[in-house]
Amino acid sequence: MLAEAVQAEAKGLQSVTLRVGSQYDQAVNDFTTSWDFLDLGGKTLIKAKQPRVLIQLQQLVPIFYLAALRDAAQGFRPRSQFWGLFVRSVKVDATLREELEKSLSELNQKVLDAHESFETVKERLKQTSTLVPLDSEEPVGIEAIPSAWHRVGGGGGQ
Repeated sequence: MLAEAVQAEAKGLQSVTLRVGSQYDQAVNDFTTSWDFLDLGGKTLIKAKQPRVLIQLQQLVPIFYLAALRDAAQGFRPRSQFWGLFVRSVKVDATLREELEKSLSELNQKVLDAHESFETVKERLKQTSTLVPLDSEEPVGIEAIPSAWHRVGGGGGQ
């Protein structure tokens, strides 16, 4: 199985090279992902192009896909080229901001409760703490909807 993807290198070492690509497909209105195991020369290993080989690799080394949406916060900062002027002009008093954050937090919890898979993802991400030390007792949090006003670019209150 995974042996079909393993390549023998010099000095008795072995390696597995996985290439993953993603692009937007207008026909399905979503991103599609492609993957290939490669030989030492960078060519696709046809015998390894079977889902069971990828599944076996994922069992040995969990692979987590995180969308680039985490970069959206950068675009909504007060100094951003496109949205900066809008973000700087938003003035929300502290009471309204707290009310909005509470509502967003409640809505976020409803979304998470409606999809059990979020809890599974959260638990799998927690497992990474065995490989990477984390500073918090609750190192993983999932927000389908950002609940903190400052994280969605809402600026300070008055």
